[in-house]
Amino acid sequence: LSILVVLFLFGADFKSFGFKVAVFHTLNSLTVSLPIALLLAFLSSLLTKSEAYKPRFLPENFLFLALLALLLAPLAEELVYRGVLEGYLLKSTSTWVAIALPAALFALQHITPFSSAPRKVLVLVVVNALVLGILAGYYRAAGQSIMPAITVHATFNLAGIVVEKVCA
Repeated sequence: LSILVVLFLFGADFKSFGFKVAVFHTLNSLTVSLPIALLLAFLSSLLTKSEAYKPRFLPENFLFLALLALLLAPLAEELVYRGVLEGYLLKSTSTWVAIALPAALFALQHITPFSSAPRKVLVLVVVNALVLGILAGYYRAAGQSIMPAITVHATFNLAGIVVEKVCA
């Protein structure tokens, strides 16, 4: 739905938001982001083990959680942050500003849904989201496609789910 709204509002085609095939960068983003995401998820789990926090907004149904975390959220959020915002900034400013600004906004966006979390959990969520955003932004710029960014995002979410299930 967000894709259709953006296309309607901006009167643009899919390519202008980074919807293009980038096989090399997508595969590379997976191989780079997977170990980083697993390490961050594992360290976050260790550091917050005593907190016993479970976000209220996450669905209990595992299939719905997987659909949301691995497809819907990465697609919608990357369209906004890497497709629209970074896509615009790449045309009008330096590459690193175009990567850093959407990454910072993406990380800060995670404060609201986790506002009831203990401070340590909240800080780790924001830091992990910032790392995700920088990696996704780098691959968006390098591949001129949001497909690698969506892959990074889904990989980070998958790592969080796997570590939560394994370390629970």
